[in-house]
Amino acid sequence: MSKAAKAVMLTAVDPTDPRQGDQWRAWGLWSGLSDVFDVTMLQWGGVHRGEHPHFPLPEAARRRARWNSLVRRHFPLAMAGYRGHPPAVEGAYDLVAGFQLKCAYWALAVPGRFHLLDLTDSLGLYLSEFMLWEWTPHRVGLLGVGPEEVRLARQFDEVWVAAGRDAEWLRERGVPHVRVVENGVPRVKPLPPADPAQLLFVGNLEYAPNRMGLSHFLEQLWPVLVRQHFHLTLVGKGTERIKRPGLTGKGLVDAQELEQCYRAAGVVVAPILVGAGTPTKVLEGLAYGRPVVGWRVGLSGLSPAQRGAVLSMRSQSEWFHTLAELREPSVWADRARRGPRTVKPWGRAAAEAARQLPASTSPAPPD
Repeated sequence: MSKAAKAVMLTAVDPTDPRQGDQWRAWGLWSGLSDVFDVTMLQWGGVHRGEHPHFPLPEAARRRARWNSLVRRHFPLAMAGYRGHPPAVEGAYDLVAGFQLKCAYWALAVPGRFHLLDLTDSLGLYLSEFMLWEWTPHRVGLLGVGPEEVRLARQFDEVWVAAGRDAEWLRERGVPHVRVVENGVPRVKPLPPADPAQLLFVGNLEYAPNRMGLSHFLEQLWPVLVRQHFHLTLVGKGTERIKRPGLTGKGLVDAQELEQCYRAAGVVVAPILVGAGTPTKVLEGLAYGRPVVGWRVGLSGLSPAQRGAVLSMRSQSEWFHTLAELREPSVWADRARRGPRTVKPWGRAAAEAARQLPASTSPAPPD
């Protein structure tokens, strides 16, 4: 395969100004495909910052599409705006790549020799993980997403996901060509040692698994840990509103300040209680050479090597024992050195997977 092969990447997420996990994943896909293909990127809807062509999807059109879907009982409502009348795409492509489920409809409407869907995470698995948790408007909008996801994924030549558990969920439902393409990190940069009593949580609290996992941690574990003279720094949207003894909520910070937070913290905590997808901030903690402690179920989406590098807890007593043990310099150093070897920079895994695509993505011979 060579750069003579042409690809089009269709996305509802702008990857040119990455800040959150899905933006980084989109950037990694774009970067990885660009190592192999001559890539044209098109964006439909979403926030637009880049210079690539963008087709707006006005909020009025989204509301009208959701209402029509509700009346016709066509679920999931969250995908309604992207179902009908996708923008026309000109040109002939060897590869048509749709990023996440919203753009699956669009990608299937574009002629190409090979169709690829990067789901990132399975939304069907994500929703099933929440059956015993809180109901939110986002979750209501995803009702029915599992069958829709499977129906669309079956129509692609290959589907990419970030974690093995998501791949298994799709294969069990009849999606045959699923490949695990791991999430990455902006950089692999082991930092000097820091105080293990300084704990760090990084996560956007608008994302339900982060919000509920942190809430459980603060209610069940933090009252004991603060008495043991631990300090917790919270970083991410919404964390500035949390006030507890021994805790500092910084809210959303820029990349430079985020690195300083990792530099000051000795241990990263990831108290996520669901196993769908890969927590990218766990990978970031590993890349910075910080021991990462989390619930086993929330870390199940990691690769085998990454699961060997993190500390997976099954009970509250294990949390207390492990955090106390990490105060021993030799134990901390052993755990800190494991992480950086298990993660890759964004784009590398996508480039490796792109090189393994079948010959049907190669340019058609001239007439």
